[in-house]
Amino acid sequence: MLCLKSLLVRRTGLGLAFCLLVSSALPLAAEITGSILGTVADSSGGMVPGVTVKATNLDTNMVREVRSSASGQYRLMSLPVGK
Repeated sequence: MLCLKSLLVRRTGLGLAFCLLVSSALPLAAEITGSILGTVADSSGGMVPGVTVKATNLDTNMVREVRSSASGQYRLMSLPVGK
C-alpha cells in the first residue's frame, strides 16, 4: 500500500511539473492584438448601414476596413498593436 501511495505522489508531482512548464511557455507564443467595435449613427441617433470604417496603423501604414452592418455596427478584429 505504501508503494502505491508513493507512486501516486510521484506521478502527481510529475504531472504538475509538466503542466507548469507548458503553461509558462504559452505567454511567449501569444500574439498581442486589439479590436475596435462600434456603431455608426447619424446626428439624430439613427443607425447608418453600409458605411466604410477604416483603421490605419501609423507605424506600418497598414489599413483595415470594414462596412457597418444593417444595424450600423462594425468590428475590426485582431488588429496588431501600434499607433
